[in-house]
Amino acid sequence: MTMKMSCKLWVTMAALILAARVVPAAAQAEPVWMEDFESSTEWTVEGGVWEIGTPTAANGPMAHSGTKCAGTILAGNYPHYSDARLVSPEFMVPAAAANPQLSFWHWFNIVGGDGGRVQIKPRGGAWTDASTLFVGVANAWNRNLVDLAPFAGQVVQVGFRFGSDYGNEAAGWYIDDVALATFVPNPLALGGTVTNHFTANGERAYYVIDVPPGGHLRITLNDLDNIGSNELYIRRGAPPTAGEYDYRYSIKGGADQEIFVPDAGAGRWYIMVYGSSVPVPGDFTPASPEPHAESAVGADRCRRRRSYV
Repeated sequence: MTMKMSCKLWVTMAALILAARVVPAAAQAEPVWMEDFESSTEWTVEGGVWEIGTPTAANGPMAHSGTKCAGTILAGNYPHYSDARLVSPEFMVPAAAANPQLSFWHWFNIVGGDGGRVQIKPRGGAWTDASTLFVGVANAWNRNLVDLAPFAGQVVQVGFRFGSDYGNEAAGWYIDDVALATFVPNPLALGGTVTNHFTANGERAYYVIDVPPGGHLRITLNDLDNIGSNELYIRRGAPPTAGEYDYRYSIKGGADQEIFVPDAGAGRWYIMVYGSSVPVPGDFTPASPEPHAESAVGADRCRRRRSYV
């Protein structure tokens, strides 16, 4: 049997915690399509530099899955003075209610002054930046999500734009397992409580809170028996990942976590709970989980405090 870790999410205002209610496990991303670059592809390249195939650079990665991926020169460093874009075929973005997301895995080693961004172009329109600038070193494959809800119902293309100047160069930017995915995170209301279950290491649960204006936001993950290792991420406007977030947990390897968001802006805030290491396999009762198998996540909305000098 497998131990299910029961995660209780508390969303409160003025420290009021209401009775718990059990809800289904948070919905996970469902791929609409995926590109793993293993076979013939309709992706195109503008401006050179980008290549699709098997990476062989000594200072670069292997593909995230299979043997092939896309990268800025698969056999070595990217060149000076580049402005290139890896472009997807056109596709229809699902309705906003389906929470459409662009999911991709990437690895990068990019020196300062150079960088890459994800871009979106509606049919007949111009390219629009849809991500932060990726620069620096991430010598491990990380998954990222880009919110496509603003383009719901439109036919679009995705572009991975990379640019470099006259300075030093490095291994570059590698992309793999690009997907259009949809999922609906569990909605949370301030003043409510929800319960979710982890069944194995590496599982994720997603939630969304509509936050009103005027205050701070505190998210707490409370593992009641301090068993396992958990991670907590929050992001405004789009679901977070381990590589794309506004705030994250602070205690590496800790069972309990807390995030404090000062002067949190009004709008939709998305929470990801990641069970990095949950309890070892064992018995459980889903209708009445044992206390040692519970962890609690809480979100408090705090009023701003005015100070006088």
